[in-house]
Amino acid sequence: MKQYYLAMLFSILMIASASGQFQLGIKAGANFADFNNTEFLQDNNVQSAMTTHWHIGVSSLRNFGDRFSLAAELLYSVKGVQSPFEFSVPNSDEKTVVGLEYLSLPIMLYYKPNEKISIGTGIEAGYLLNARLSAPNGSRDVNFIYDKKEELALNLGFRFNFTPALFLDGRYQWGLTSINDLILTDANGAPVEEVNLKNRVIQVSIGYFIIR
Repeated sequence: MKQYYLAMLFSILMIASASGQFQLGIKAGANFADFNNTEFLQDNNVQSAMTTHWHIGVSSLRNFGDRFSLAAELLYSVKGVQSPFEFSVPNSDEKTVVGLEYLSLPIMLYYKPNEKISIGTGIEAGYLLNARLSAPNGSRDVNFIYDKKEELALNLGFRFNFTPALFLDGRYQWGLTSINDLILTDANGAPVEEVNLKNRVIQVSIGYFIIR
């Protein structure tokens, strides 16, 4: 893992030790994910679709006054896409699902217009742990395709507080960095096109602060 991940983790620890009300808890939910380069997939007659994965992890929050707060999380988060890559799994005529397993570190700055609702934005750093392609009749490792380990994304979202401890998070994540380094070639091996795919995720989760 690169040095900037360690720097972000150090920043979170500094935030936790700063002044203000600190909360720590758990969260889990669904990822509705696909890739942003749908034009390339459509040009190659690949009808991709959003697929449902999941995430789970710990969430912390530091309040600064009545209106602003800073959230930092550490999540196991699965992203990917659904598409009919029949050639990817031998003898399969079913839709296949790409699952990209990340260790993710989102940091969100929230503004609270009232006690129940917060709106926010932030960045998310991710480290790819594993990449698999699954079909009803089998699966295979595809780390050789999705070979970019580090990912950076922009997050936009909201938080609804049912109680001071129980909350609902909704978040849209737009990948800023490519998740692969794939170059298409012609029959002679000459480069034809560079394919840059990026994650795109709608994330919905429920969380509960144990320490507050």
